[in-house]
Amino acid sequence: MAELGFMESLALGYMAAGSSRLADTGVGVLHDLRHKQALAQAGADYAALVDQYNRLVDGYNELYSHARNLEDETARQGEQNDALSQGLAAANARVAALEQWGNDLAAREAQARHDADYYKASRDRMGNMATEDAIKLREAKAEIARLQAVIAGMTKAPEDPPSSSPSVS
Repeated sequence: MAELGFMESLALGYMAAGSSRLADTGVGVLHDLRHKQALAQAGADYAALVDQYNRLVDGYNELYSHARNLEDETARQGEQNDALSQGLAAANARVAALEQWGNDLAAREAQARHDADYYKASRDRMGNMATEDAIKLREAKAEIARLQAVIAGMTKAPEDPPSSSPSVS
């Protein structure tokens, strides 16, 4: 190459300096672009994180609402269980009262049967005693009649005693 003159050297220097500034500006622009891209990525990451956080909060709120509904349902079921337990206790008390009434009725029936058997046996005994008394009364009347006949016969001529007279016991 041929030697350059002063002006040419100066022009080349300016060009070199300008290209260095341009390179610095390009590097600055690239740096700015990278910084803006990093900020945009950070913004996107932040937005994704906020979105994820919001979904988690919504999920938590849904779970919390579901848990409250379950607690309310459990409370209602507990109240129903209490009411059913009270109803069952009342039913058991009625059953116990009915069983006691049935036992009392069975005891009264057994006593009535016992009394009926006793009174039947007493009636039968009294009937037998009345029959025996009637027989004894007949025998006593027959004996009285025989004795009256004997007494009446003593005032008259003695006769042979009747052969079919019952004996006095």
